[in-house]
Amino acid sequence: MSNIVASLIALLVLSSPIDEMRALLEQGQPQLAFEAASAHENNWAGEVEFDFYYGIAALESGHPQYASMAFDRILMLHPNNPRVQLELARSFYVMGDLKAARREFEAVLGINPPDEVKQRVAIFLAAIDVKLKQQGTQWRRQASWQSGYDSNINSASNTSFDAVLGPFLVTLFPSDETKKQSDVFNELGISGSVGIPMSRRFGYFANAGIISRVNSSSSDFDTFSLNMGGGGSYQLNQNQFRFPASVQSLWVDGEESRKLLSLGSEWSLPLGTSRQMSASVQMSGVRFPNNARYVSGVKQADNHQRDLNQTVLALGLWQDLSALSTTVQGNIMLGQDNALGGDSSGNDIYGKKFITIQLAAQYRPLNRHVLQFRFLAQDSDYEELDPRFPKAIRSDLLASVSVDWQWLLSKKLQLNSTLDYSDNHSNLNNYDYDRSTWVLGVNYIW
Repeated sequence: MSNIVASLIALLVLSSPIDEMRALLEQGQPQLAFEAASAHENNWAGEVEFDFYYGIAALESGHPQYASMAFDRILMLHPNNPRVQLELARSFYVMGDLKAARREFEAVLGINPPDEVKQRVAIFLAAIDVKLKQQGTQWRRQASWQSGYDSNINSASNTSFDAVLGPFLVTLFPSDETKKQSDVFNELGISGSVGIPMSRRFGYFANAGIISRVNSSSSDFDTFSLNMGGGGSYQLNQNQFRFPASVQSLWVDGEESRKLLSLGSEWSLPLGTSRQMSASVQMSGVRFPNNARYVSGVKQADNHQRDLNQTVLALGLWQDLSALSTTVQGNIMLGQDNALGGDSSGNDIYGKKFITIQLAAQYRPLNRHVLQFRFLAQDSDYEELDPRFPKAIRSDLLASVSVDWQWLLSKKLQLNSTLDYSDNHSNLNNYDYDRSTWVLGVNYIW
């Protein structure tokens, strides 16, 4: 009889949740260990060994708030246990409560722990100092200069096209003024931004910048843009939300050509330590204040016919491939332009629906050198037939590829070069064009 009782006691001991959690943690399965602990918490909470393994499982499986409660229960009974105090401090660190984490790490040092524990604490305290500095108001200013070549500064076509002139359908050929024009250019940009955290969850941000491009021989296409924006951010657990707003004005040849106002909402969520997904919606109003537009490079009056409201929905995924020194990113965007006006007969020739796919990769072949590759494809289908071009309702397919190299000369100074090629294929020949640019520049960031 005594042998049977002893066997039952041994079976109960071997099948205790403590042994189960310990085995799962040794097998590298903290989530299963956390689930097992949660199932027995009501009966076993307060048992020191149970709470220790429960806290470790919770911390390693991404539930630091449960870990902190488990370690707190142990410290109420054993207030000078350096290992448990270290894990409690680490729990606060993971939760983002840096002040509490610092307090607990310093408490660990106060009880003179072993040297290896002191070394771990020193690493965490240094990381906390960096994070606390980053959580303060962050200013960023940038000045850039670049020079380059543009094969088609006016995005024009050199092909003939059919058009309606009065009662006649005729074939037109681009004049020298309306053909695509190449040029070299210099561009200067100045921008600044600020981030102001109000708490661990809330913050504000603002930015502004100007970009001026001057062409060597084609001043009709010199551009100047002014951009201003700002908004708020909110963090809920690991979910990051941003609510940006921006305004932009563009001048061409010294005359205001376009205004844009945008409002957006953005969401991102890390999926583990090396992957992140995102989604956003952006609504914009585009206005042409001086009744200005360019058709094949020639400025014409259009009575605000091109004014429109735009809506864009986007989904994205980012992946870090650290073993290959590479990060990759993909985005898909669905958009619609709703034209507010139309041509003189009321035709909605500027409204369209479009879908865009963007792929990008960043590779670090050498220390201080970064290569970026980008690909974009956009398919646009317009709403109505343009009576001037009765061949078909316009449909465009734009493709673009670019390679960018950055050399980080110092923490503030970088040299960059970009090669870009784009091709717009349209079923209406007058909208067909290709364009290539090469740029060499320098950025100073402080």
